[in-house]
This record gives sequence, C-alpha cells and structure tokens, in this order.
Amino acid sequence: MGSSKLKLLYILEMLKKHTDQDNTLSMSDIISRLESLDIQAERKSINADINMLRDYGFDVHMTRGEKYGYYLEERRFSLPEIKILVDSIQSARFISKDKSKEIIRKLLDELSEKNAKIIESEVYLSGRIKAENDEVFSSIDLILKAIKSNRKIGFKYLEYTTEKKKKFRFDGYRFVLSPYALTWTSDKYYLVANNSKYDNLTHYNIDRMSEVEILDEKRRDFSEVSEYKNSFNIADYTRNLHGMMTGKVESVEIRFSKELTTAVIDKFGVDLTIKDVKEDTFVARVKAEISDAFISWLFTFGKKAEAITPDLRELMAHKASELNSLYNQLPSADD
Repeated sequence: MGSSKLKLLYILEMLKKHTDQDNTLSMSDIISRLESLDIQAERKSINADINMLRDYGFDVHMTRGEKYGYYLEERRFSLPEIKILVDSIQSARFISKDKSKEIIRKLLDELSEKNAKIIESEVYLSGRIKAENDEVFSSIDLILKAIKSNRKIGFKYLEYTTEKKKKFRFDGYRFVLSPYALTWTSDKYYLVANNSKYDNLTHYNIDRMSEVEILDEKRRDFSEVSEYKNSFNIADYTRNLHGMMTGKVESVEIRFSKELTTAVIDKFGVDLTIKDVKEDTFVARVKAEISDAFISWLFTFGKKAEAITPDLRELMAHKASELNSLYNQLPSADD
C-alpha cells in the first residue's frame, strides 16, 4: 500500500523523471500516477505539495494552453553539464567499467527520462581502456582523510607481468609516503607525495595502489620537500609536469615554429615568457620537468621545436643519437 505521507516525495520524483521544458505533467497525470501507487489525493492537497516544493527551492513551473501542466525547470545540473561529466567519466582510464556505469547512472538520474536517453545513447564504454583495480575509490577516500589529518599512508604497488597478471612490486614491499595532493593528468590520476627516504616530490598512479592505510605517523610538511611554503599549489605543480615522470624542474628556452604557438600555450599556459619573435619562429622560456616524457613531447614537433638551453640541447642530442643508432641497425630476431 502506498503511503500518503510519502506523497510529496513521489510528486518530486515524478517531476524529476518525467518533466522538463518540453514535457509536462497535468494535474490529472499526477493524480493518476499517485493512484497507481495506491495513494489517493485531491487537487487541493497536490497544489499544497507543489507550493511546498517551491517554498523549499525547487523551480516548479506551470504552463497553460496546449502543454498545460507542471514541470521542473532548474536542476542541480543542466543537460550540457551532465554531458560533460559523463564524457569525463567515460574517458577516465583509472575508473573501472563497472564503477563508470554506476557513476553515469547516478548522473543521469539528475535528468528527466527523455533527456537522460539523449545522453545514454552516446555512452560507449566497450572498447575503452579502463582500470581493473576496484580499490581506486576507497584508496582516494583514505588518501583524502590522511591529507586532512596530516598523516602518512602505507600501501603496496601493483605492476603487470608479461603474462598480463598483476603482482606486487618488490615482492609486496610496503611504501610509506607523506601525501599532499591528487591530480588528474594525461588520462591518469596521481598521488603527489614524498618518500621519506628522499627530499623531493614523487608521483604514484592511483589505480596501481593497493591495500592503502592511514598511519599514525605525522606526514612531512610539503615546505621541506618543495618550493611551496604556505599552501601546496597543485595547479602550478602539475603545469610543470609532462607525463608525470619524475625529473628535475628547470627553466629552459626553446625555439618554436610560429604555427605551434597555440600548442605551446595550451601546454604551458599564458604566463610563459615569449621573446625573440621573428617572422616564422619565437623563443619560449618555460618551467618544465626535464624527463623522457618532456623530451618525447618536443621530438613530436621535429625541426619545428629546437632546444636552446645548453643542457637540454645536449640531452636531446644524446637521445637523438641513441635513436639513430637503434634504427640504423637490423632488428634482432629470436633464434
């Protein structure tokens, strides 16, 4: 038997699921749907419920004419906002397929059924590369709590064998870190932290962390291992990283072809220094973590990107020589 005490909630659910600016529920529709739930209601009580929803802050409108009826207009998320969030969940490699489906379902519940179907038809999870570690969300929860309470964390780190089997790195060695921030970059989610054996920052892939626990030991202050003093600026820190591969952050100068201006600004932001602008080229001074990932990024532009800073230029020349040596010999074959 339906309960008249739940009538207000049922009406709200109807408006959420079955109405929008193009689709309304008339008073008769609402009464009929309530009757199907064994709830008898009169127009007067339903009007009172709708007014109560309005008083609480729900944007319930009534239209007249051909589309006479009630609909819920303003929602917590608009259709474009839900679309962006759903696409982000689909693209996030660190979220498993099952978890992605669960989150997307919750997001679609924020829309009317008609609008939800518009997005649902564009959800494609099959064929996407997704993590297989279902601990990701519990790990994130524990890491956030550790950051808030200024505590260290312990965990084991997963890796794969050539047989595609998971195993713990270093035979199950338990890493102990001081956690500072989480960041999503290059389609992966990373923990930025300090290993107490060193005086620098390092990064760990969240979907490869297992058996995370919060330790009693107080974490090191980030000012001891980074340039940040009052607060950890994850936006500034991430901007200097390329592929999240550990390397020394340096200020370097690179000459780029002008056609790469947008690509360079997309990578480093509008705060980079541009100088020595010529007809076809310009020099950019940027802060970057000098890692294999950064060098590989420069190599993708071929002759359109030339390192000027001597140390970087020498390093790139060495990498180029290694590649030249590799590809100037016949490939090895197994006997």
